[in-house]
Amino acid sequence: MTAGEQLRAALAAALARESVKRGETIRWDEREQQHIDAACRAADAVQLLDERIEAERAGEGNGSLIVKYLAERRLQDDKVSEHLKWLQLEEFAPLKSPQHVAAGQKRWEGVYRGRKGTA
Repeated sequence: MTAGEQLRAALAAALARESVKRGETIRWDEREQQHIDAACRAADAVQLLDERIEAERAGEGNGSLIVKYLAERRLQDDKVSEHLKWLQLEEFAPLKSPQHVAAGQKRWEGVYRGRKGTA
């Protein structure tokens, strides 16, 4: 099973969990499907690059090729993440830092109570 196929299976499982959580059948829309396809292609490219990197390391080959492969791998990893952020599932929502949330609440605490600010 390729990395793209594994990613597609993981996303299908996430969609099934979300369907159960909502109590209704949900599907990817066309835009999300395009992002999934692109993310799977990028994941397959990462897998291919990993194989090339290992082959170069095993052969102690040209160091400049490894650097180029690693740079491309990093770009492809970023592409996978970039495409996945467009999927509208609750479990893919960005996590909030508890420290930032606490700081924001502390900063606005007086405004909500009417002690300071223009409210």
